[in-house]
Amino acid sequence: MVPAYNEAENIRDGAIAILKNTPLSVDNLEVLIVDDRSTEDTLAIGQTLQQHLNDPWLKILAGQSILDFRF
Repeated sequence: MVPAYNEAENIRDGAIAILKNTPLSVDNLEVLIVDDRSTEDTLAIGQTLQQHLNDPWLKILAGQSILDFRF
C-alpha cells in the first residue's frame, strides 16, 4: 500500500517501478496506491496509468477524510 499526496510528478514512475521490481510472484502481489486527497493530478494520473497498463494487481484508490466516514 502506497500513500500518495501530491505526487503527480512521481506516481507513474513509482507505480511502474514497484510492479516491475518486486520479487513477489503475481499470485502474491497487489499494489494499492491511495491518493491522500491530493490537491493536484495524482489521482487522475494514477487512474490513467491503471487503465493504460490494465494490470489486475494495480489498484488506485481515492482516499477519504476521516470526517467522511460514518461509524
